[in-house]
Amino acid sequence: MRHGCASWPRGRPPRPSSMPGRCCATGCRRWTAGCWRAGIGMLQDASGAHGGHVADVNLRRWMPVGRYGALGLGLAASWASADYMDTYFSVGAAPDRPGYDAGAGWRDARITAVYVQPLSGRWAVGAGVMYMHFLEEAADSPAVRSDGQVYAGIGVARGW
Repeated sequence: MRHGCASWPRGRPPRPSSMPGRCCATGCRRWTAGCWRAGIGMLQDASGAHGGHVADVNLRRWMPVGRYGALGLGLAASWASADYMDTYFSVGAAPDRPGYDAGAGWRDARITAVYVQPLSGRWAVGAGVMYMHFLEEAADSPAVRSDGQVYAGIGVARGW
């Protein structure tokens, strides 16, 4: 999330393999009504990496496409604690810029589209795209080069 932060060696974030291990405790609750699914979730740092937590709210609608496919459209937003925001969005002072201390608040809002196509009773392929927009203190952080980010992916799944 700290794209372009000058405080990192070579001006880029460390690769995940060089980051300390993290262990998180999660919990969620979902409600379903027809093709609609609403939920809330909580992610708590259990390893002490940042000591914070992130809570999110989401709404998704699944629609059939063709004979077996499914298209999911979703909206979500995440709120993060001060410890989490400090770890990922605060920046120390440097000769060419002042420091920035991020506090608790809404981290981001997201919109997603996912398509899943079963290939058999156990195998499926899927693709998805997500637009995420940083909010409040996360968006104001000098560690964030752009408030909006797009992610896309494809995958294969096997049911057991």
